[in-house]
This record gives sequence, C-alpha cells and structure tokens, in this order.
Amino acid sequence: MRRRIGEIMVDEGFITEEQLDQALKAQKKGVERLGQAAMRLGLITRVHIDEVVKIQMDEMA
Repeated sequence: MRRRIGEIMVDEGFITEEQLDQALKAQKKGVERLGQAAMRLGLITRVHIDEVVKIQMDEMA
C-alpha cells in the first residue's frame, strides 16, 4: 500500500504530526497541494518535498 505524502513527511522526521495537521488545515482552505502548503507555512523546504516524492516513487516501483 502506498504511503501518503504527509505520512512520509512525518515518518522521515521532516515534520511532526501537529505540523502535518496544520498543513492539512491550510491546504483545505485553498487549492494548494499538501507539500506547497507545508512550504508556505515554513515547515519544510523544496529539498524535503523532492525527497518525499522520491521516496514515494521508489515505494511504487
């Protein structure tokens, strides 16, 4: 089963569960993807997003 982006961010230690909740709430208010919302809030960097996407792609292979 494929892990979701938010789950990977928490599992890899990039953000906490509380920060994930904050980003999810911000995402629901707009049209951003979760990673974009987390970056806008200053919770993660573009490098983190790239790493999360790479992990997700590797898991799908």
